[in-house]
Amino acid sequence: MNAILSLVANVKDLADRIKQKHSKIDVLLNNAGGANKTKQITSEGLEKTFATNQMNYFVLSTELLNILSESNDGRIVNVASNAHIGAEVDYENINSEKSFSAWTSYCVSKLMNIMFTYQLSAMQDRVSVNVLHPGFVDTNIAGNEGNLIKYIVKFGAKMFARTVDNGADSSIYLSTSDEVKGVSGKYFFKCREIKSSRASYSQEDWKKVWDLCEDFKKKLI
Repeated sequence: MNAILSLVANVKDLADRIKQKHSKIDVLLNNAGGANKTKQITSEGLEKTFATNQMNYFVLSTELLNILSESNDGRIVNVASNAHIGAEVDYENINSEKSFSAWTSYCVSKLMNIMFTYQLSAMQDRVSVNVLHPGFVDTNIAGNEGNLIKYIVKFGAKMFARTVDNGADSSIYLSTSDEVKGVSGKYFFKCREIKSSRASYSQEDWKKVWDLCEDFKKKLI
């Protein structure tokens, strides 16, 4: 099934098609994401990094929660990043109304992934919801950048990055392992629970992020 994951209406349509085809699913692994080096606003009026990295996760997760709960061990697994460390959500700049930084937008979206995970886990116990840091993985992450940036990133990847297989370890573990059956609201790296940033544990901000995403969802679908 194809969908433009930066558009809320398209993600809702994808969820509807999944529900038409399946009455139950066991795992939702949210892994789509990206970063834009220039400010881009989608046709729905959202900054594209936020739309792809956070709204996509939010809409798919909330729309598919009911059929995930039909499983005996329904799981939502969100891929975030340690790039969230040091980030803070500026609720007055969600769509880069005041300023835009590619790196800041990406880091904030990853922080929101984590806070959304914690809030969804706290709100219900029908489905487990966990989040992970995959590490720096040797992928084509800078493939669309200029030659110098591409070369620097690829050189660093070959020297320091995890392989694609290793980078998928926590995603597979959280999706399939009996060791984490019933575990929810946790942050993982290399198949082990770790702590996320101090900012990510603000329950007030969990609720703010949730309400923000819910408001956008209602407006756009």
